[in-house]
Amino acid sequence: MQLFLIIALLVILTLVTYQDFKHRAVYWILFPVLALGSILVADWNEFTFISWGINTIFISFQLGVLWLYFFTKEKKAYNYINKYLGLGDVLFMVVLIFWFTPINFIIFFITSLSISLLYILLFQRKVLSSYKTPLAGIQASLLGSLIILDQTSSFDIFWSDWVLTS
Repeated sequence: MQLFLIIALLVILTLVTYQDFKHRAVYWILFPVLALGSILVADWNEFTFISWGINTIFISFQLGVLWLYFFTKEKKAYNYINKYLGLGDVLFMVVLIFWFTPINFIIFFITSLSISLLYILLFQRKVLSSYKTPLAGIQASLLGSLIILDQTSSFDIFWSDWVLTS
């Protein structure tokens, strides 16, 4: 059952990646399905809900700082979603909450944003203000790669604090 869920999640992550790169839009139904699948394959322990809570606070803080930045810049309450950051990107961040311990989540988040920035610098040919980065697609492909690595390696990439022990 677990293997079937992992394969199904990898297929959905591939769909998210393809749709985001091809159309810069992703079918919304994929995000709740990914979230439910993520919860079902999670390693449940006494810290699971605490980790999810900390990850939620981290994402909320990031989005709040972004809102505050645009509020200051525009001098009014500003909805930056779908203008600078797609709704699919935000929904995918919610999915990511269920995959990692807080320190691994922060590392994944920073790494995926860095890869997105590198993607823009290397492959973008349009003006920055009009270009839409496939953030959810980049994060989905990175998460899929980590799932495959996790399934084929001897240690738990998502729920161990391997960074602290290396």
